[in-house]
Amino acid sequence: MRFPILIILMLSIAPFGVWSQSAEKTKQQVLDSVKLCCSNALEIIKSEEAKNIRNYMDVGERTSLKEDFIGKMGTTVHECLHNYDNQLSSHLDWDANSYPIAYFIDNGIVISFTGKRLFKTEKLHSSFFPKDVKGLFRYGTYVFDKSPSSASSNQWGIYGLMEEFNAYYHDMQAQIEYYQCHQDALAEGDSFSNEMNAYYEFNIFMAYYIQYAEKYEKETFKYLMDNRELRTAYTLMETNWRALFTEVFSNKEMASLIPELKSDRDLFTRDLELVMEKFMLPSEELVKYKKFLEKRPIDMAKVESRLDWAAGMSVGVLKDYGISNDELEDLIKASNGDIDLEFEYKEKGYHYVTILVTEDINHLMMTYLAKVMSKYPNAGAFDADNSMVMHLFVNKFKDLNQAKKMADSIKKDFPEVRVE
Repeated sequence: MRFPILIILMLSIAPFGVWSQSAEKTKQQVLDSVKLCCSNALEIIKSEEAKNIRNYMDVGERTSLKEDFIGKMGTTVHECLHNYDNQLSSHLDWDANSYPIAYFIDNGIVISFTGKRLFKTEKLHSSFFPKDVKGLFRYGTYVFDKSPSSASSNQWGIYGLMEEFNAYYHDMQAQIEYYQCHQDALAEGDSFSNEMNAYYEFNIFMAYYIQYAEKYEKETFKYLMDNRELRTAYTLMETNWRALFTEVFSNKEMASLIPELKSDRDLFTRDLELVMEKFMLPSEELVKYKKFLEKRPIDMAKVESRLDWAAGMSVGVLKDYGISNDELEDLIKASNGDIDLEFEYKEKGYHYVTILVTEDINHLMMTYLAKVMSKYPNAGAFDADNSMVMHLFVNKFKDLNQAKKMADSIKKDFPEVRVE
């Protein structure tokens, strides 16, 4: 399962056009699109029924593959990976006390075993997961939201958490590889979503799960630590993720297209890191995977030092609004790296000097970046009546005359300025 937060890229893949065609044709065109660029997506998508791929890509008579292709492709890889893992485990015996487990790691590498049934992740909800962890973006979907999640990440405990951890990796890997292959010819509306946040979220969930087992379910904890297949799978998944982070954060422009990561990173404390590091197997026990490991350069220290590159806003959008890379650098420096716009409720007793009213959050942000941020430190935005219509203001005053005076002074630059 996957719920994206979009950072819009206003770049311009050869158009797919509007399709009203068979599911088989949709599947083939998706396969043709990824086969030269995405190292694992082709194998993963090939395994899926065409009708499902059509649904994942959200292609109907009035939509097309052109719209948000990168995001939809990531969703497709993610969901196909779940079904592919099910297929890869179909040969295993299982019963009321065990699960058939298989994880596709990379071309030619699948970890599979029959796993003992474990306690559900929801067991940690009432008194073990901290409040801030319950506030993570994916917590409600994968653990508990008013009622226990039906996803395998809850029902199958750590097996399911690892399944999602792996699916989000392949999802994001495909997006990054496709972007690198086609970054000079992408369709308007293509985007990265917040899949990289899933790296921290699921590591957090898994670390607490293991801590809970160690404290309250000692037999299960011993089983987890003795399960070499499970720990091998996690070690290889973690290696994949670290290599992807290293690749993304070696390129500032690409890293700036990734949504903010630091708040989730802060919740993955050193204590939790140590839990997962102990769960990993040492390299001497992974001789079989030596070539796989050698192909994945990792420098997480460098990644950590560059995490503030994330959420630097879309360079593509800024170009479309007439902002060059150099100007973007100047904007970021002027704001000490913080280009967030304050959103607030309209405060009673104040008069707002508003320059833009729009439903288009990207238009609002670009106006702020290009014309407001460097000159108006008190700028902000509000939604007056919960209608999702945003009002961008440059300042607010308790004195109506002051507000009118400022509005008059900036009318030349902002013809639509008004006092609210």
